[in-house]
Amino acid sequence: MAMTTTMTTAATATMRAAVRERYCGPGEVRTERVARPVPGPGEVLVRVRAAGLDQGCGIS
Repeated sequence: MAMTTTMTTAATATMRAAVRERYCGPGEVRTERVARPVPGPGEVLVRVRAAGLDQGCGIS
């Protein structure tokens, strides 16, 4: 089995995340740059290209 190595650069060390500090309305959810998580043994990191939230997800 061949192994590949991925180099981490400043551009890939962070990711955009939807963040909220407490239970709140949709206007209080913001996006910010956060550290990209590092998967542990037996875990994978999945890239999400698009996602959506609606009021049923507890954002209102």
